[in-house]
Amino acid sequence: MLVSHVLFCVMERPSVQCSSWWKLRSPTLQVWKSRLPIIVLPVLAGLRKLSWRERSNQIPNLETSSASEFALLFVIACGTGYLGLPFSVTWWFILLAAFTLQTELLLGVATIVSFSVLVGWYGVRLHHPHAVTALWGGTRNKGEREASIPRVCWHLWDFFVHALPATVVLYWHGPRVYLDGTIEPGTATVTASLTALPLNLLWLWGLGLALEPVNEEPWPWNLRLWPRHMLLKETNRVYGIAPELPLRAWQWVYGSHWGACTLLLCCHLLPSGAKLAYLVFAAFGLCRMPFTTAWWFTFLLSVFIDGLSPLFLGIVCCCAATTAIGWYGLQLFLPYVFQSLLSVWVFRPAERWAPKSISLLLHRFRNSCGLMLLMRFGDLLLHLVPTLTATWWLRSNLSFKVALAALPCNLIYLAFSRCTSLAQTNQMYGIHPEPPNYIWYCIYGSHWAFCIAVGAMCCFADVTG
Repeated sequence: MLVSHVLFCVMERPSVQCSSWWKLRSPTLQVWKSRLPIIVLPVLAGLRKLSWRERSNQIPNLETSSASEFALLFVIACGTGYLGLPFSVTWWFILLAAFTLQTELLLGVATIVSFSVLVGWYGVRLHHPHAVTALWGGTRNKGEREASIPRVCWHLWDFFVHALPATVVLYWHGPRVYLDGTIEPGTATVTASLTALPLNLLWLWGLGLALEPVNEEPWPWNLRLWPRHMLLKETNRVYGIAPELPLRAWQWVYGSHWGACTLLLCCHLLPSGAKLAYLVFAAFGLCRMPFTTAWWFTFLLSVFIDGLSPLFLGIVCCCAATTAIGWYGLQLFLPYVFQSLLSVWVFRPAERWAPKSISLLLHRFRNSCGLMLLMRFGDLLLHLVPTLTATWWLRSNLSFKVALAALPCNLIYLAFSRCTSLAQTNQMYGIHPEPPNYIWYCIYGSHWAFCIAVGAMCCFADVTG
């Protein structure tokens, strides 16, 4: 019945004004959009038995060939975008297809899209809570559905149609990370990751075909064929969120999908030590914690966990040296940095959270030589002593492969911190006044220069040895 209504809507589409088609879509599609999750939730029970953790053999491909699976996924993505349905509906159709056909490719793509929906949707809601209005159609249905149903019911509905299905699919079919750095990728194979990568762009392209053409140019150049005339922010034509989300939010939505596909692709292609190290730096960057805390976490893993790969230990060694070089090099160029960071990370938190007697004591002796010497001693214990210890203790793990793997660690941290420039790293530190741009180039460049130097010396030692 759904297919017949979709075909009816497509056949009845006006041939002159695409905007009229946008306004005259069949109400049946809106009904199906709200009822489709009710169909998908029982399907989750069937997806559980297909979990790769509960079966020893791969699910054999049925009568559907790989080419037809690719075509089915692309048709679902383009078709739902063309009909103006949310991308979560695309995900629900993929779940239904995975349950019906039971092939490794469809299960893998469903797992990856579940991950991207979970990260993209709740990442936007975290920074823009009013995005929840998209659940009832945004501004188009504001006077009807929002008034008739309490907002708490929409939050519960969101949990059952987004959070719960995506989480259980990830648990049943997604990767599993072990403390020794081993990652089992599950059904998210290389083919599935590459197939899922363009799905949100195909959805956007299908949406552009349904929008009104650009009238300034003659046909066919006036058609909204992505990427010539499509913008990410035009996604809001489907959701109707008001006030409209900024461009950065839509970049997060689309970028998180590509990041999820790339991350699961790396689970297959990278060695286990590099995967564990990159995961740590990415997680701390995502939480917008200083780079030093990320290195400290890797150092503690190397101390307390046995059996870690030499590649991971070598990355910890390289990053230990560059952490010390960057931190003390920064103080060499800008001596006021230490005092500024003490104010941000010690004195202000103490004034806010510590007992009043302690905060008054710190405020009283804030500029005393004794307190500064104590803070300098604490800095040595936090930065210099552990980094030198790790560099000396783990130096035997250094190699050209280790240096090459350690090279992008700070870039991975920067990318996941959502900073658009090196200078925006200061958002995690709070140095005031802000250092000039060349300082950040020196800090990041010192990491790359050290890794390149270590790699060159290892190659030279191998040649001469």
